[in-house]
Order: sequence, then structure tokens, then C-alpha cells
Amino acid sequence: MKVFLVRALLLAGGLMSSVVFAQEPVTWLDTTGNPLAKGLQMRMSYPLRGQPSDSRDKDEILSLNFPGKEVLESLEMKVYLMDSRGMGDIFPVKGAKDRKTRHAYIKKIWGDAHQKNLSSIQDRFVDGQPAIQFDESFSTGGDRPVYLVRRVLRIIYQDRLVDLAYSVGGRAENRNLVDAVFAQAEGGLFGQSVGSIRIAGIESSVAPVMTGFDSTGHPQAKGVEVKLVYPESWQLSLKGTKNTVLFASMHRGAVTEKLNLAVYAAPPDETKALFDIKGSPAKKVRQQKWQKMLESPEKRISLIDDVTVDGLPAVLMEKVPVEGGKAMGRVTKSREMFIHHPKGLVAVTCAVTANNGNRKELEKAFSVMEKGVCRPVFDSLVFADKPPPEASGAAQPNAETMTLFDTAGHPVAGMAHLQVRYPKSWQSHPPHEKDGLLELTRRQDNVLEMMELKMADLSQEDAASIFGMEGGLSQKTRLEVARKYMKDMRDIRVVSLKDVTVDGQPATVWDFEKVHATGKVTLFVRAKVLMVYYGEKLVFLNYMVGSKPENRAAVLKQFAQGERSIVPACFGSLRFLNKAEMAKQVKEKNRKAPVVSNAFSLVDATGNPQAKNARIRLLMPAGWESNPSPAQDTVEERASPDGLLVKGITLNVYKMDDAANRSIFALKGALPEKERRAHLRKLYQPGLTLLGFDAQDTVFKGRPAVLSDLAVSRSAGGMQMYMKSRVLEVYDGERRITVLCSTVGPEEMKKEVDALQVENLEKNCNPMFESLEFVE
Repeated sequence: MKVFLVRALLLAGGLMSSVVFAQEPVTWLDTTGNPLAKGLQMRMSYPLRGQPSDSRDKDEILSLNFPGKEVLESLEMKVYLMDSRGMGDIFPVKGAKDRKTRHAYIKKIWGDAHQKNLSSIQDRFVDGQPAIQFDESFSTGGDRPVYLVRRVLRIIYQDRLVDLAYSVGGRAENRNLVDAVFAQAEGGLFGQSVGSIRIAGIESSVAPVMTGFDSTGHPQAKGVEVKLVYPESWQLSLKGTKNTVLFASMHRGAVTEKLNLAVYAAPPDETKALFDIKGSPAKKVRQQKWQKMLESPEKRISLIDDVTVDGLPAVLMEKVPVEGGKAMGRVTKSREMFIHHPKGLVAVTCAVTANNGNRKELEKAFSVMEKGVCRPVFDSLVFADKPPPEASGAAQPNAETMTLFDTAGHPVAGMAHLQVRYPKSWQSHPPHEKDGLLELTRRQDNVLEMMELKMADLSQEDAASIFGMEGGLSQKTRLEVARKYMKDMRDIRVVSLKDVTVDGQPATVWDFEKVHATGKVTLFVRAKVLMVYYGEKLVFLNYMVGSKPENRAAVLKQFAQGERSIVPACFGSLRFLNKAEMAKQVKEKNRKAPVVSNAFSLVDATGNPQAKNARIRLLMPAGWESNPSPAQDTVEERASPDGLLVKGITLNVYKMDDAANRSIFALKGALPEKERRAHLRKLYQPGLTLLGFDAQDTVFKGRPAVLSDLAVSRSAGGMQMYMKSRVLEVYDGERRITVLCSTVGPEEMKKEVDALQVENLEKNCNPMFESLEFVE
């Protein structure tokens, strides 16, 4: 049997393309998760020799210098938010003005207005997106005059503007050399970088970018001190009534989105009858009062709910245009919050307007705005001058007698010894999950409150992707990793992630809401989850409030009350009692060296044409035979015979596009999991009979990944062969990194193959998987 019989059974076909040889080594910029990118997901390569600029602007995503003997090349990139109005005056978009008119306008606004000499203005399309490109030149005087030429490329994607600038500069006496280098821009540094640009979209979890507003001191605020957030890209306006404190808007084609903060000089005693305050009328009467005040022939109120905002009584309502109302003119749909404040009636309006003939566009825009703008704005409302709780008139939670829960001796807790207090009046239930320690509920009217204490094993390596630990990931990266896990959950919205410490232990607090469907029952849930890392244990303490989706306002109201009373009392009582013992156990466990039967050697793929510019490296067994003629997409392949059996390991790099990535990895816009699994089965199956297959989405060192186990059969050389494999697939933008570990042998030796594969995984493959790293 040939040693490389393994290769005949390895992954074949599927998503392969020719190797691209860059003119010089490059690295990649990925803007995903970068706050300076304002939600834009874009990748671009640039030469590895680039050096960060000392004069980098705070808004620049990229600022690099490429020094030469007599000239200096540079590359800079920013992302701006752009009002959709006027795009046709500049960019070659649908309905744009003619090219000559647009180019004259560009020269006027970006050239003449800034005393710049613009030339070579041209329309471009980059990764299918409309763009404008132009050149400009500068000369400076003084003792050491400098000459500089620049090529500016501006790409528009929805309301994001990518500004990429390539410059060449040098002393005035070297002008001819500067011009000569610049003349090679399209075939050199600039052209390679632009050609590599791939725009994936806008991160829904990031857009729109919010900024803060404080009404303190505003003449129209009437003394009310309220803080909130609004979309940074929206245009602020001074227009409005004498009650308007903030008015912001954004035009998006046929619709206009608006946000308005107003304070009305309404005496609190007069408006009291409109809110759920002690002594006010019944809810039905209060709703009728609102309808009488605000409804008209053009609009009606479709939703009225009593809520609380930062402890103040409030009413949340939705206004919709009346069907068959205005035949002409504008129609509006809005979500509005009215808040009872001692200094006046505070109103926050989140609205979309459109021409009456564009009601479909209005409904679509409102659905997006309600989740992406209205909820974050309403959730951000904080009043610096609110009265004490007892003075606000809002119903207050009753004081609770607390009961102590101790994990000592509990089989789920193991060695971990901790205590927590919970309300005595809550009903206790046997935990419904195997990792549960405590489960409590309380029902109030049609709303259910729930508290859970759970515990699971968690390694230090995995903890680094969740907690703000030394040597761990940044919060931005951890948030992105978590969002990729959570985005497949239906209707989930992450409110916040905060790093905290609990009794000296690293912890995070998650706030989120979701629509949870179980069988025929659908619930709207608002939750606060405390996760604590304690001696390789992950401790969950969860507070949740849920009800039917139509009771959303009641859920939010109860959650707000619980957040001020139950959560501090319970979360704040958590204590860890055997920290020294747990730390000692972890230290002893991590001191043990992994069981490795072979010496390992480092495989560095940097510069290997088969790696397609991937900057990766990993460890492979040094004593195994290396294949001198690997396949097209194989970086390294090694094998080791063991009697009639052969152990094999392979590192492959495949060229990918967005569609291919979304068919494998749990990315934004990915195919449903069932379809992705079917795609993987087809990918692994050419020429093989798939006997067993199991795949799981995971995250490998902050990157989306899939870990699969499979068993296959194939006829080779007149013999029926059986192979057992574990495959790690890791997302790397335009590449897919595949690390394969296999054991193969005659089909009649299935048991021996299975047993040897278990040993192969423990001694060779798992250390190899864990060693894979991406070199930045």
C-alpha cells in the first residue's frame, strides 16, 4: 500500500480556482467590526511592506507609508456617512445627471472650493459599486519645496462613502521621478489594492451609528435634563415648533425618516390623567383621552401601552395613516413615547413619511427604522433631573425577603462553591436543564418573571472569547463573535454588553430581547444575563421577563421594575467562597503537558503560492513523510504508515467568494444551517461514499468555523477502503482554510481504523488544530 493512498481519499473538487500570484506579499484589511467603518463590511489587500503613518488622522481606518529612495508612496482610507440626496449629482447611479454635468460639479465642489487642481475625472465601478476617481497635485514652497500627486477614489455603497487616496510625493527637484512612479499607479500599489476590494454589506447590528444628545440648558427644554442617542448620519435642523428640542432627519429615496424630541409646558397635575399613576382613571378611559387628543381623519392610533422610562410613567403608542385617507400629499407612520415629567410633557417621535402612493416603501422603511432607530433611541432615554421613585407616582416593587442558596454538595457545581440570594416569595422549580442549579418564577397578571442559576465547564482558551481577560480578545471582537453566534436566533436584538467583575471574578452582563417560539407558543422575552468565569466554570445568573408578543409593553414595564430591584439584590449577592482551591485546581490542570507522541515542526504558509496570500502557520508531526507533489490547493500534506493503516494530515487553502462562504459559514446572510450542511456533504462526497457525517458551527480564535467528523468508503486499487476524518474549516475572507486529520485502512479493519483515529486525534491532530494561527 502506498503511503499517499490517503491522498486518493482526501477532499476533492468544490470551490477551487486558480492560484493568484501577487506582485509582492500582501496583507488584508477587514473593516468588519471596526467602528470607524460605520458598519461597512469591506476587505482590501495592500502590500505587506506598508508602515503605519505617524500623522494618521483619528478618523482614518488605514494610513500607510511605502518609503522609497527618493519618493514616498502612501495609502489612506476613510468611511463617511452620506445623505442619499444629491448622489445623482456626483455618482453614476440610476437617475443620475449626465457625465459632463456631474464631472463639472465634482470639479467645483471638490476642486475649486478647496483651491485644488482636479484632473482625469472618471466614472468607475468597484466590486459592482458606483465610484468616482480623480487626480490632484500640490506644490509647496519654502526651503525644501515638495511636489505631491494624489489619486482619489470615492465609492458609494448605500449611504456609506469609501474615500481611498493614493499619493506619491518627493522633493520638487525629483518631480519627474514622482510623476513616473505615479504613472504606474494602476498597475502597481493602487491598482492591486483597488482590484482586491470586496464589499459584503452593512452590518445590521452596527448600522446606524449613534451619537449622544443632552437637552441640559436648551431653551426649548423648559428645564428638563434628558439624554438620548440619535443616528450620527442624520441631518440636524433648527426647524420645528417652539417646543422642539431636537429634530433630525434622513432622506432615503421615496421616504424620509424623522426623529423629534419636544417638551410641552403642560402642568403635571393636568397630564396625570393620561398616565398609569396612582389616582388616574382606568386604562380604557386614558386610552380614549389619547385618541381624542391625537387622532385625525388622516391618522389613527393603533397601539397604546403603559410603560416606564427611566423610572418615569410613560405611554408608548403607534400612529398609522388611515386607509383611503389623503389622495395626494404625504402620509406618516410613527412610534411615539410620551413621558410624564414634573417640568413638562416630554414627547419623542420616531416617524417615516412618504407620498401617499409609496405606502409599501413607507411600511418597509418603518419596519427597519423601528428596530434600528426607534428602539435604541427609546432605550437610551435617561433623565438627570427625575424625581425620587416615590415622588414619580409610578408603582413601586414591593420589598422582598431574601433566601440564601448554597451550591455546596450540588452535583452540577462540583468543586465550585458559591452563594446567591433570591426572593423568598418566588416559586422554586426543579431545573429543566442538566446544567441547572436553581430555577425560580413569579407570575404577575399575564407576565412571567424567571430567574436561573446554571453552571458549565469552560476552558481558559474559550473564556478568552467571552470575558475581558488578560491575553483575551478585545470587547469589540468579543461582541462581534457573540453577534455571529446570536444572529441566527430569530428576532434577537442585543441591547448591550458590559465587562464587569463579580466578587473579584471576570464577568460580562448581556442585555437582549428576542421572540422565542416553542411549539405553538410564542413569547417576547427581555433578559439580563450575568456570566462569570470561575475556575474553568461558566456561571450563568439570568433574569428574564416574558409574555405573548402583544404584551411587549407590559414585559418592558416589568423588566424595568425588576432591573431596579430584583436584579441588584440577586446579582449583587453572588459570592464565590473557595477561590484559592479553584485557582489551584486550574493551575495544576494547565501544568500538565499535552500527550504528544511526535516532535512537531512549524509549517509557515506565508509566501507559499498554494496558500493564496493566507498568512497562517501551524505545527505538524516532524517524523511524518511529506508529499513532494501536493495537489493544487494543498499547502502541506504528510502521512505516516501504521501496518496496513495510514494516518494523514493536510493543510488546504481554497479560493472563495461571498456566496461560497455563506454556503459554509454562519456569516451574515448565510444560508440556513440545513442547507449549509447539505453543501458540506456535497463538498466532501465526490468519488466517496459518505457513511457518517456530523458538523457543528463554532468560532476558532475569533473567526467563524465549522468542525466536522466524517466516515467514508471508496474503492481504490481494487480494494475497498474505509477512512475516518476530522475536518476544521476556518473562514479567512476570500479564502477557506481547511485542516484535515484522517486515518485510512481496508474496510474490513473498520474497528482498527476507528481506534487509531482516536489516538491520532489525541496525540497529533488536536495539537495541530490548536496550533493554527493567523499572523497579522
